Amino acid sequence: MSRFDNLLSQALANMASFIAYQRFRWLGITALTLAVFFSTACSERASVPPQQTTPPVAEVVFDISPAEATIYMPGLQRPLATTSRLPKGRYLIEVSAPGFENERLWLDIEDAQLQTIQLSLTPKSEPVHLSVWPPGTDMHWRSDKGGEGIITAQGEPRLALGRYDLSFKKPGYQPQQLSLHVEEGGKYTLTIALTPVIRQPGEVFSDRLANGQQGPNMVVIPGGEFEQGDLIGDGDWREQPIRQVVIASFALGVTEVTRGAYHAFASATQRQMPIDQQGDSRLPVTGVSYDDAVAYAEWLSNLSGETYRLPSESEWEYAARAGSRQNYAHGNQLTCEMARYDGLVGCGIDEPAPVASYSANAFGLFDMHGNVWEWTADCASEDYTQAPLDGSAWFAEPCYRAMLRGGSYILNAHKLRVSYRSWRYRDYRHSDTGFRLVRELP
Repeated sequence: MSRFDNLLSQALANMASFIAYQRFRWLGITALTLAVFFSTACSERASVPPQQTTPPVAEVVFDISPAEATIYMPGLQRPLATTSRLPKGRYLIEVSAPGFENERLWLDIEDAQLQTIQLSLTPKSEPVHLSVWPPGTDMHWRSDKGGEGIITAQGEPRLALGRYDLSFKKPGYQPQQLSLHVEEGGKYTLTIALTPVIRQPGEVFSDRLANGQQGPNMVVIPGGEFEQGDLIGDGDWREQPIRQVVIASFALGVTEVTRGAYHAFASATQRQMPIDQQGDSRLPVTGVSYDDAVAYAEWLSNLSGETYRLPSESEWEYAARAGSRQNYAHGNQLTCEMARYDGLVGCGIDEPAPVASYSANAFGLFDMHGNVWEWTADCASEDYTQAPLDGSAWFAEPCYRAMLRGGSYILNAHKLRVSYRSWRYRDYRHSDTGFRLVRELP
């Protein structure tokens, strides 16, 4: 190889090395530039402060009764104001006041909307056990805080803490007053027995029952003596012998027991109503047996605290006569304008009338003649030979049959006489047979 060729080869090698160097240098500068750029960009991004997000704050108004109640959250050292600002979140709120039960509630704040919390605390109270006679008595109360009211005096009502003036009242009885101081944790039992007032002859009243309803209207029958039996001579052996009977004052139903009154009893005791008792609730209930009538009387007795029962024959006749010594309370003659009777022939109305459709007798009693037969308490007897002279009922064992008085809308006038007697088996039920009740007086 010539010298020229050597020089050319050397020059070419040097040029290749220079080109490689320049390429490496350019790549290094480019990498450095990119590194500086990214470093600067990241630095600038890091230097921008993050955006701050403020949670919503709601205004909460606490409308609490009583106004002096304290509102607080567990863990806080001081109570909340009645108007407070609370950020978003869920809070347990406790409310308390002297003499009231503490209340807890959860409060959820989700946005900045105004919230109103209404709450009435329950006053602390204690049970008061009441043993009050008679049933149906009301307890009127007035507290030292200004409250007052009336409740039925039974069971264990709760009274809020405080001092009370109490008054126990029922029509026909003397009211009774007392004071009571109810304190937290106290035990209270009140035993009250009201004193009945003396009712006057001719007074009409009804007992308020423990279920809030009224019993049947009763009229006070004065006590006295009368001759029982057939005084005119129109009767038979069953109305003999005539005897003098002493009657103590009692109250008797102004009318026969109505379908409406009996329905209340049947509903309360889950008894079936007698058949065909739809229509006017003022019609006398019929289709009732002797034992049905006794059960109704016992139901009234339990609800009133009084004694209701069927009248004795003597009481019934004394009340039906109302001082008369004739066949009927107003004389010896009967017409279709005076009573519902003889429906199959003379008067022609073959069904009972609503009670009190005709004039009352001198004692204020309706339908003692006709309309429907009325059960009495007495067991059946052939005559008055063994009957008591004190107005009480005659009982025998066994007592399969009982006495009926007054006649019915089917029968003629002869069988409506005040002294007429008939009897039926105790389970007898008929569309012309009902009853009325005695309410004993103290």
